[in-house]
Amino acid sequence: MRVLRVILSLTLCFWLVSCDKSENNQPMGSMQTGASMQHLSMLLEHAISMMAQGAELKLSGEKHGDAMLAQSADLLRRAMSGPEMAAMHKGGQGESPMMQHTHDLGAAAFDLLDMMMSLQANQAPKNANLLYHALNMAAQGASMKSLAGMGMSKDIDASMQEHGLQMQQTAMLLSKGTAANTAYQQAVLKVIHLLVSDESKAMQHMH
Repeated sequence: MRVLRVILSLTLCFWLVSCDKSENNQPMGSMQTGASMQHLSMLLEHAISMMAQGAELKLSGEKHGDAMLAQSADLLRRAMSGPEMAAMHKGGQGESPMMQHTHDLGAAAFDLLDMMMSLQANQAPKNANLLYHALNMAAQGASMKSLAGMGMSKDIDASMQEHGLQMQQTAMLLSKGTAANTAYQQAVLKVIHLLVSDESKAMQHMH
C-alpha cells in the first residue's frame, strides 16, 4: 500500500511538472499582445458605432447626440493613446500591419468626429441616415469579427465571423449607392472602407 502511494505521488509530480513546462512554452507575450490589440480594436470599433448613432441623433435635434459624440471622443483617445497602446509600441509592435491599420482607422475616425461635432441640425448631408446606418453596420460587423478572432468558442466564433462579414458586406452595398461629393461624405466612406478592409488575419496570426 505504501509503495502504491509513492508511485501515485511520483506520477502526480511528473504530471504537474509537465503541465508547468507546457504552459511555460506558450508565447505569453505574443498572446497577451494579441489580446490587447483585439480589445483595443473593439473599443475603437464601438467608438465609431457610437459616433454614427450620436451624429444621427444630433442631426435630428436630440441633445443626447452631442453627449454620445463626446463619449466617442473619450473612447477613441483611450484606445489610441492609452497605456496599452504605448506598451505595444514600446514592445516593438508599432510597425506591424495590424498596428498600422489601427492607426489609419483611428486617424480617420478622429477626422470624421471633428466634422460630426461641428454639424448643425439644419446641415444634414445628403443621404445622411443611409451613411450613418452603413457606418454603424460596418463598425458592429468589425466588432463581431474582432471578438470571434479571440477564439474563445469555436462554433460561436464561426457564426460571429460569418455574421460580422455579412454586416460589412451590407454596409459596403449601402455605401456604394451614396454620393461622395462632399468632404464629409468622403470622410464617412473612408472610415467604412477601413473598417471593412480590416486586418483580422494579421490579428489571428498573433496567437
